[in-house]
Amino acid sequence: LARQLGFGLARLRDIERIAKESAQRALLSTAIDQAVEAVLITDTALQIVYANPAASSSSGYPMEEILGATPFL
Repeated sequence: LARQLGFGLARLRDIERIAKESAQRALLSTAIDQAVEAVLITDTALQIVYANPAASSSSGYPMEEILGATPFL
């Protein structure tokens, strides 16, 4: 019984940690999406995989053209 309780408590802590990390990611995502500065994220081949709305408005390119392009538009 003690082993099962220990396992249950460890699992509960993991669930709480995952929930906190998920909330932090959501907060960061919201902050980046609402930033007035352009934010671009590229993969290792320098292809843009994420751009916030400010990147589109400051560059004049629609999001569809930004994603998949290189930062050297």
